Amino acid sequence: MLGAILNALRGYRRVFLPLEAAILAEVRSSLPEQVHPAFDDRLARINMIQPILGGREVNLYERRNGVILFPASSRILSADASLCIATVELLSSDPMSRLKARLYCGRGVLTSLEFDQPSEHAELETVTAMKVQVTPKLPWN
Repeated sequence: MLGAILNALRGYRRVFLPLEAAILAEVRSSLPEQVHPAFDDRLARINMIQPILGGREVNLYERRNGVILFPASSRILSADASLCIATVELLSSDPMSRLKARLYCGRGVLTSLEFDQPSEHAELETVTAMKVQVTPKLPWN
């Protein structure tokens, strides 16, 4: 219980914001089909979401008993290095929602979503389109 209170005070959360969820869904649909089960596994396992710098960076963790986990069932890449797997351009009528996002994997699993500017005031309702570009020649699992 104390851990949950401390996490809330630190700004950690357990669920994705609607904009984040929409970006992840768009990227998933652009990834090779063979990695969909591992990508879905990772999203289901994430239990600590840490927005930094007004949501400019959103770190994604699976944490159990104080340990950050990178399970084999969530690996979408065979490489352990930190790699950008996709870039997403958000088109919007609202300047606060016109963002570019990059999704990164570390140790083969999804670890962060990084924006070119703070995303804390961006709203999914104003986004008119998302353009996904998957990084070419990645070592997909």
